[in-house]
Amino acid sequence: MKNHTIIVGAGIAGMVASIAAHDEGAQVTLIDRGSVGLGTNSALSGGLFTGPTFLHSPEEYIRDTLDVGRGINCERLVRLVASKASEGFDFLREMGLNLLEFPTAFAVQSSSPEIIRGVTLAKEVAKKVRELPGIKILTGFYVTEILTENSQAHGVKGFDKEGKDMTLYCDGVIIATGGAGAIYSRNDNQKTIMGQGYYLAPKQGLSCVTWSLSSVIHWL
Repeated sequence: MKNHTIIVGAGIAGMVASIAAHDEGAQVTLIDRGSVGLGTNSALSGGLFTGPTFLHSPEEYIRDTLDVGRGINCERLVRLVASKASEGFDFLREMGLNLLEFPTAFAVQSSSPEIIRGVTLAKEVAKKVRELPGIKILTGFYVTEILTENSQAHGVKGFDKEGKDMTLYCDGVIIATGGAGAIYSRNDNQKTIMGQGYYLAPKQGLSCVTWSLSSVIHWL
């Protein structure tokens, strides 16, 4: 299969990346050890996105973000998010989501008062992913290694939910496992999500770039 991309992690970042790769003409295999969308930190989130609004200009957003980050933010990326935020919000609306606008943020409108916003967010994006014929979903698969040759990723190894070893080959790998918040003693990650995926690339000597959820959405 030519132009085949494997994406490890089926939270919002992984699902959005799979849609973007599909739209660029790639055949995609979306992998997660749990379920698509709902087994992730994304589903537990408040479905709230800060960004420029009608009362909060891009420059005010940049200033406040740098202030909250105590100056250790990458200002270039903060400015990128500020300039592309509206495109990200439009993308979420295209997924069928209703966004409520507040003075400094947008929030996903939940399908009912009993359902947290993150669940509504994850379900709607997952629905879109399942509708695209070029995306294959593989759940219950735990990736333990990225296969490389000449410093290029060409597949993944791991095991399925029954413990059977599996190897998949591809033309490129995207790691979207998340969980970096686990480096802090106090965090709101699910207890089983500890950022293990970040280990996969350096283990094979590969260089990698980390992106926030907002950055992945703005990639579109």
